[in-house]
Amino acid sequence: YTHDYSDHVLLDNKNKYINYIALFIILSTGIYFLHVSLFGFNDNISFKNKIMFLALASAIFPFSVFALGIYTIENYNKFIEKTSIQQHAETELQLTSQELEQYITELETKVSKHGSDISELLTDENLKPSNLLNQLSTIGDTIPISMAIIYKEDIPENLRIISKKNKIIKTFDDRMSINIIKEEDDSAINLLPQAMMKALTDKDSKNKKEPIDSLEVGKEKIHSPYINDCLQNDGKLIKLDQFRNPTWYIIQQLHNNKAEDNPVIGIFIAKFEPRPLLGSFYSDCTLAKRKYKEIINNNYQIDYAFLPNEKSGTASIWSGSGNISEEEKLLCLKEIQTGVMNFNNKVIIKKKNINFPHLAIAIITEIGSTRNNLFIIVLLISVFGYLSLIMLFANKLLDIMIVEPVLILASNANAIARGEDNWKAKINSGDEFEDLNNDFKQLVTGLQERNILKSYVSEDAFSDIKESDSLRLLPGGEYLEASIVFSAIKDYEKISVSITPQESIKLLSSFMSIAEEAAKKYGGSIDKIIGDTIMLVFRDNQQEDSHGLRAAQASLELVEKAKSINLPKLYTGIASGRVISGRIGSYSGKLDFTVIGNPVNLAARFKTESKNGTEETGIIISGTTIGLMNGRANVRFLRRVSIKGKARKYNIYELLSIRD
Repeated sequence: YTHDYSDHVLLDNKNKYINYIALFIILSTGIYFLHVSLFGFNDNISFKNKIMFLALASAIFPFSVFALGIYTIENYNKFIEKTSIQQHAETELQLTSQELEQYITELETKVSKHGSDISELLTDENLKPSNLLNQLSTIGDTIPISMAIIYKEDIPENLRIISKKNKIIKTFDDRMSINIIKEEDDSAINLLPQAMMKALTDKDSKNKKEPIDSLEVGKEKIHSPYINDCLQNDGKLIKLDQFRNPTWYIIQQLHNNKAEDNPVIGIFIAKFEPRPLLGSFYSDCTLAKRKYKEIINNNYQIDYAFLPNEKSGTASIWSGSGNISEEEKLLCLKEIQTGVMNFNNKVIIKKKNINFPHLAIAIITEIGSTRNNLFIIVLLISVFGYLSLIMLFANKLLDIMIVEPVLILASNANAIARGEDNWKAKINSGDEFEDLNNDFKQLVTGLQERNILKSYVSEDAFSDIKESDSLRLLPGGEYLEASIVFSAIKDYEKISVSITPQESIKLLSSFMSIAEEAAKKYGGSIDKIIGDTIMLVFRDNQQEDSHGLRAAQASLELVEKAKSINLPKLYTGIASGRVISGRIGSYSGKLDFTVIGNPVNLAARFKTESKNGTEETGIIISGTTIGLMNGRANVRFLRRVSIKGKARKYNIYELLSIRD
């Protein structure tokens, strides 16, 4: 018996080599980066060369980590897989042990049934000896017993021909162990029945409260610690440790059910030995039906076996069951301790069964490797080749993709700086440079149209500009109470696909028009339009109804008017609370007059949540807004949800109507 560490040594060597390579790459790049940090980088090179150097430097470090990561992840997965397989094998052994306990319970039930049948026979005045012997033979056919004994103090005259010393014995020689115990040496057969009958019929014994461990039978005093066990465990399987070989008995009291006091008329004993008992179970258990073998993921094979241990008696009484080699069997019997051991690159799991002394074994063998070294080598070569191709073609690609577009953009920017109004650059690269060129073109167009765009600002922004002098047109704002409404057209993406662009614009314009009418009617305004979604703001005005009530009224009216332009349904969210209202933007650039704060985000989330299920209006309203409506809100509770970006959960309600 030796431990095989060759696989572990090979694994350590591979780890060592890969670690050395990765360490060299990391140290060399780290030293160079440190040099650049201390002494600077020579930037007197072209932009193209800087990008090539950056690409090379950036690829070296991740590549080393990538190579090491592949190996680490693969071996970690292998470790997890082995651990899982081992836990599975241990679970199967535990389930088999529980299955054995269930099998014993079934044996006890069968013996109890046969005991009742024997009681009926013994109370039959016309009982024939052959009938009783046939009954005992039937018991042996259905239960793996090695001996069946009936003890009766007053054996009837017609049964004495088959009895001896008040006992009728039926043996099953093919189930007896090699070192057969003589009848006169077996106290369970010779003495215990008499002692039990004495205890069951003796009034003095019945009145004793202390455990019974000795009784006088005739002139003989019987000492046995099993007397009390047999009396208390009537019909249960018990083990009597009186011989070298383990032996189990089911000792059952026989009663005369025809008599009123149901007296005990005898004792029935079923004797079990390891070979027939364990052999019978392990020939028909769940693992036996699988031929004591499992193949898992085509990578592992688990072989199961059940062998006698040092407390099972002589090994010859039961050779065991399972599917392992003689070498492995001898090893497991020699190294009998419970636990996990390694042998010839196999994992051996051993567990003892204490109640029925034997050894449960699972041997895990790796029959296929999840580690594919060839795959790793090919992968590394491919990555090295890929990096080489990048560096080979980088020079030309950078010229085409970066240098030329940058020069075109720079030339046109200089032309605009000299006073030209039109952006003449044409870049059809299909990448960000084309987008950047289009942005510049739009910038020039925007400069030409800036006066026209002034007419497109929101009413709130326009009012703020009129009431402010030029010194105040800077980013700034104030806190105020307001209600925010987000509303969008249901399934607009599907609708827009089935209509022309002109019809789509017309539909959106109609929706925005009715939204503006509803907002103005109840003292609100359009803050912004985002695709098919419109944002309405209802600020606090103490001279009118609450902003929450006005936002709810406008939303319901918007839903009704949407039906008039053939919009099936709207997704709407309403939230109220404290917001920041004012100009947001840079101090020297574009300003946006809007509101920001938690109610804005919450209303947008509620609009999105409306898609997950509403029944009538499609308007989801917050509890704060309901509180501002002074009991006029007719709502339906929908559910409690987690809102993206929020730590707590919210109760959401569907606004149905507003009471008068």
